[in-house]
Amino acid sequence: MIDKLIRGVHYIQRAVPNRNYRGFVSKELLVRDEDVQVLHGFCSAADAKAYLESKLFNKDVVAGLKLLLQAEPEIRIYSAY
Repeated sequence: MIDKLIRGVHYIQRAVPNRNYRGFVSKELLVRDEDVQVLHGFCSAADAKAYLESKLFNKDVVAGLKLLLQAEPEIRIYSAY
């Protein structure tokens, strides 16, 4: 795990693959005064979409964070290739 402060943004990187999800390669957490961003890296957009449709994401992750959210989460899939 890498934990550092870059220009007022607390940056945590976890490079250990989550073996529960196909194509998962990384997770990064950006903590800023105005928001928190969780960036997941996957091998493909299809792998990311499958994770977003999974029971773990929808029933456990989103539901578990519901009380901490001030608005609906913004979920986006970006492709670097």
